[in-house]
Amino acid sequence: MHHFSWLKLVILFIILLAAVPITSGAAPPVSFRMTAEDKGCEIEVAVLAEDVTDLYAFDLLLAVDSDTLRLKKATSGMQGFTVAPLLEGDILRFAHTKIGDSSGSNGTVTLAVLLFERIGEEAPAIRLVQAQLVNSQLEMDSFTPDTKISLKPLAQWDDIVGHWAEAFIRLLRRLP
Repeated sequence: MHHFSWLKLVILFIILLAAVPITSGAAPPVSFRMTAEDKGCEIEVAVLAEDVTDLYAFDLLLAVDSDTLRLKKATSGMQGFTVAPLLEGDILRFAHTKIGDSSGSNGTVTLAVLLFERIGEEAPAIRLVQAQLVNSQLEMDSFTPDTKISLKPLAQWDDIVGHWAEAFIRLLRRLP
């Protein structure tokens, strides 16, 4: 009977020990950040993921004000295949994958570099709504980082204010 109590105690101890998370070797959580370089009529936005482990592919959803910005170019900092960006309303989808038997990326990775043209004078904002990261074992993690950058408005065209063609000129500015 005495051995049975010790056995229960040892089993309970093992169960409790297994339930305690081991944090010393655990990887830090993935975080996202965006940087922007304002070049006047163009804005270059970089989307970075930090503390990634074995990143093989990703799918990003960004909220972009399509009345103030037009996407000109989109690239990834990773080797592989980039899917053509898709803009539906104000949501931009950008996806990329490595190809072949390559290993995943680790650390800080530039997921996307997006070049926008300003088509409106208002202050544009870009927000990373969702990121889905896939490792080389094809396991996916979804994140809703809600990372946002806001930029200054484009300088006003004071020389056309009150001109008979002001509305027409501003409309032409928005055309491709």
